[in-house]
Amino acid sequence: MPGAVDAIAALRRLGVTPVVNTNRVAASAQAAQAALAGVGLGGFRHGETLFLAGDVDGKRGKDARRQEIARRFCVIAMVGDQLGDFSDGFRGDPPVRRTLATAPAIARLWGHGWFLLPNPVYGSGLGGGWDQVFPLDRRWIDPGDGRGK
Repeated sequence: MPGAVDAIAALRRLGVTPVVNTNRVAASAQAAQAALAGVGLGGFRHGETLFLAGDVDGKRGKDARRQEIARRFCVIAMVGDQLGDFSDGFRGDPPVRRTLATAPAIARLWGHGWFLLPNPVYGSGLGGGWDQVFPLDRRWIDPGDGRGK
């Protein structure tokens, strides 16, 4: 995503510790660390600044990991590309999720600590084929989920 490398570097210069909470599986920890470093985002350590599916409670939901992160860090912002990146409570069909996301208690968080960004590598807004979206020099295999290419 344009600007991501500069933004993470600026946060680090300010003394802010970026933490990644992803649903990649723990078996992919080394590959995930290498991928983050490889795109210029710096070092992340599994269990310290990189949290993967199942790390805390054995589940894919992120709430337990978010609680563990908040136990260790003062969380000043969350950034994600889908509602589940902010709360496991965003469940249901699109109208239900929209209602939850726009309720007054949640609506005030958007742009004020919660930042929803488009994902530049998947979704209906993308054009191009596999080789254009995932250039050969940027591909990696997630050894734990059995779906990697």
